[in-house]
Amino acid sequence: MDRAQVAALLASLALMACGGGGGGGGGDTPAQASYVGNWYQASADLYLEVQTDNAVVLRTCSATGYKTAGTGTIQGDALTLSSTTFNLMRNGDTLTLVDPSAVKVEFTLAGAIPAVCPNNFIEITSVNPSTSAAGVPTSFTVNFDYQLATKDNGIINLGFNISDPDTFTLTPSTLTVIRGTGPGSLTASATPVEYPPPSTFAAFVILSEDPHPVPWVPLSSDTEVIPLVQPAGMSLTFVTNALASKRRGMNLSGWLCGTNLGVSCSTP
Repeated sequence: MDRAQVAALLASLALMACGGGGGGGGGDTPAQASYVGNWYQASADLYLEVQTDNAVVLRTCSATGYKTAGTGTIQGDALTLSSTTFNLMRNGDTLTLVDPSAVKVEFTLAGAIPAVCPNNFIEITSVNPSTSAAGVPTSFTVNFDYQLATKDNGIINLGFNISDPDTFTLTPSTLTVIRGTGPGSLTASATPVEYPPPSTFAAFVILSEDPHPVPWVPLSSDTEVIPLVQPAGMSLTFVTNALASKRRGMNLSGWLCGTNLGVSCSTP
């Protein structure tokens, strides 16, 4: 994750913000050539395509199939992806990526990557306005593509991280959908917040079953960073320094929603 994916999913792999994917594989790590193949991570619905020249392509579910979300290279038993180096371990048909913090994510050896993504997804295509000013209430229109594949009825929510970099407050703006694929758009007002780097202000959309329990885990989600243009005379910091240590990114296993009176989604 975590579209959050790669604002979502590439950020997930690079930051490993919320784990997911289970424990590591056992056994000795084999020679580099044995990593060649297509490796699938089911909870995030993404593929690592390891080519014979040791090049790696990260592919994520989208309206146009499994699109390229990032690239990397393998040297020896290490994968460098988005400036982060992961140790690789293989045990049969299981490939485990271990990040610098020793967090592990498992992939399973798969066949050919499908031309059409068969699962649920939502992907932000644009945000208008594309930039905003911290502390200034703004009406944002978020456009997206979605696919509801595993349920007959769904609902799409729009939110913004207006109080915490890792918690998205859901707005009243929603769109009900039925099984199928299509474009969509939601509009809501939010007051952007400038967070200490590397955290950023962002829009957040989730696709969920309708109706769903509370709390619930969305079927798919995506985030889009909204760059902030600082107006003259406004303070550069709107939050405490304690937030500077918080990590952002998509969770490989999804977000947990309804954790704050049913109006927010947070990383577990």
